[in-house]
Amino acid sequence: MKHILILAQGAIAKHFIGWISKKRVTKNHYHVVTYDTEISLPKNNKNISFGHTDPTSFCKIKNILQEVKYSHIFIVMEEIEDVKYTLKNIRMIDERLRVVLLKQWEDSCVGKWFSNTTIIDMHDLTSAHLYSQLPNVPVIAKNIGLGQGEIMEIQVPFGSSYAFRHLSSVVQNKWKIVALYRDEKQIIPTGATMIRPNDTIIVMGRPMVLESVYRSINKRKGLFPEPFGKNLYLILDFRYDQSLANEYLNEAINLISKLQNKELFVRIFFPTNFQLLQELKNIKSDKVTLMISYSDTAKEEEIVEYDIHKYDIGMCLCSVPT
Repeated sequence: MKHILILAQGAIAKHFIGWISKKRVTKNHYHVVTYDTEISLPKNNKNISFGHTDPTSFCKIKNILQEVKYSHIFIVMEEIEDVKYTLKNIRMIDERLRVVLLKQWEDSCVGKWFSNTTIIDMHDLTSAHLYSQLPNVPVIAKNIGLGQGEIMEIQVPFGSSYAFRHLSSVVQNKWKIVALYRDEKQIIPTGATMIRPNDTIIVMGRPMVLESVYRSINKRKGLFPEPFGKNLYLILDFRYDQSLANEYLNEAINLISKLQNKELFVRIFFPTNFQLLQELKNIKSDKVTLMISYSDTAKEEEIVEYDIHKYDIGMCLCSVPT
């Protein structure tokens, strides 16, 4: 059983005590000392004992420290002068006690020169949490490992080059995917695991490498249809598509206009309507290429397969009858 002394005063201390009363750790016993009348003992919690006294008094804090052997002392107090006296008294009694101090004031050096003192800056914590909510900012583990960004959480967006890839096809040099979350379930990945859009992956490695991986995973956003291919392919069969050929082509052109650096390749089969064919040719541009198959004997499947490989096609568009 570890005994932990909490010197409490103020709103944050009140919330902190409420938090530990909900998150019960059976091997911890918390001794709360406060002079704040707003802080009261939580009900039905045997892990917390309570005492109303002034921790700034040397005699009183000395008596408290002599009653129990504490592994940690948490100072969560709003009044900076009270914190100075309390911390000074604790260090006069025992320099080896481990103290965790919540810093709630700007430009303050309280506790900075004392050994065995961990200072948690409230402003840094709040700013870091707000910063992590910004777009294009990776989420890193702060309280695990070195806390320098060697453990990172990355969400895979639609259009990412990592989406729909098996882990065995992802080169992981100086970094590694160690876990994957999908539909609020954890998956321990293997080489056969496929990464899907909206998956959250946990990666480990050198911080600089992980930052590059984060950019690589997210930079493909908006570059659909990768990773299947780069360009779009529209099939128009005049046996079925004459009445809607212009509409199909305009919809395909509208689609590539929303994508980055993509081209549309249009393959026309059985071009029996020359007036319509001329109308379609007039729409041709740098990003739209028309290819016409005049021969009725050529196998359409072979032509389509050849085009897909030659023009790096990632998405095929066609009518249902075609």
